[in-house]
Amino acid sequence: VEVMLTSIHIHYLQMSPDGMQQEISRATDYTYTCCTEDVDGHICVSCEPTRSDGVKGSVVISQNVGPVRSGEFYFLIIPLS
Repeated sequence: VEVMLTSIHIHYLQMSPDGMQQEISRATDYTYTCCTEDVDGHICVSCEPTRSDGVKGSVVISQNVGPVRSGEFYFLIIPLS
């Protein structure tokens, strides 16, 4: 039986200046455009792969990026195939 990576669950997390980390519920796609709520905070991305047999892999979390400044800011995640 061949087992393949079938999905990657993406979660963007915001860390506020006081160190609190919170999931950005509106951000679940491969790209995310920061908005005014993100300004002055730091953002990181977590990815959890899932195989075709339903087994989940280890969650990988990026380094924090920021502080976010006014204007557009993009993350891009390219899934491995």
